[in-house]
Amino acid sequence: MSQVVDSFIDYFESYRSNTNKFDFGFFFRNELANKSPTYKWLDYNCEKNLFVAQLRDCIIKNLNRNQSFRDENLFSKKSIKKLYEILKETKFNATEEQSAQLLFLLAFCKAKTDLAHFESTFFLSDSIEIALKQDRLEELDKLDLFHKILISLSSVHELIIDTCNEILEMRIAEINLADVGLKYFDSHIIGLNGFSGRDIIYISQSEIRSLISVMNEKQFSSGDQLTILKLNFFRLFIHESAHLVIRKSSNNMNISTPELLSESQKKKYSKFEAGFIIENKAFNDFIDWEESVKEKDFNLEPCKLYLDQLISNKIGNFDPKLAHTVKRQSIITNCDLNFKKAVDYE
Repeated sequence: MSQVVDSFIDYFESYRSNTNKFDFGFFFRNELANKSPTYKWLDYNCEKNLFVAQLRDCIIKNLNRNQSFRDENLFSKKSIKKLYEILKETKFNATEEQSAQLLFLLAFCKAKTDLAHFESTFFLSDSIEIALKQDRLEELDKLDLFHKILISLSSVHELIIDTCNEILEMRIAEINLADVGLKYFDSHIIGLNGFSGRDIIYISQSEIRSLISVMNEKQFSSGDQLTILKLNFFRLFIHESAHLVIRKSSNNMNISTPELLSESQKKKYSKFEAGFIIENKAFNDFIDWEESVKEKDFNLEPCKLYLDQLISNKIGNFDPKLAHTVKRQSIITNCDLNFKKAVDYE
């Protein structure tokens, strides 16, 4: 069932080295070569236990196919140990929290990034925890109400469906956004805003808390803060919804937009990734709201107008230059991860 991940677990447990480094390159070349590592399908609709088994295998297969990861051989042993532990612990069953961690790793393992980021993110992956009701920010109740408005708007539904149709070049099956669950989580992974699962969108309470902290420092009123929180939520909601709809329509949880785009489509888009394609459609840019509110000349008025139009069921024409917003940097695709600064995990 999970010969690839079982091979990795066995190799890690038998690994002997006098250094604090783990040789992933040796594992790929000598242990994984005969384990069908190129298979990358992950059935979106299969029953839970089979899904988790395939999901675990696809994490290792994604690393094997990821040239950015393959460019390095030696990784911090303690960071890879975290990967080993989550894969071993979920061999027979996965809790709600473990499922969220695995789904994040599935996406992150396709990231084009560097050694330090792989190491720090693996090390912190088990910090993803579903936020309990009693531990939630008060602002999340208001975002929940906003979420109910969003899923009722035909303009939002059409934006998501039309974007996915455009990427897939086909009429996809209709999806009821009200059937898509919403879960908030906390984590120590800086810049991880969210990711999508099977009929679930995961949104980071930690990053919302960080945005609120910056706005408090800048002395934004509670009303102005709520405007920005809603726009950031909308950005994240459509970003992850696009991923979810494409994966559900393709019946492949492991599909990536670049694999679907034709050469003519790639000439059309500045970023070959569903989440960013839909963000650019909605905002004419890839906006970092936390960095934007730090700007001295940040202009709230276009933001308020855009939000008013959105709530009245119209996707307006947002002008980033007029609002003086800041473009997102160091973007990791396949999930919503903005790698803002190095993480010290020593």
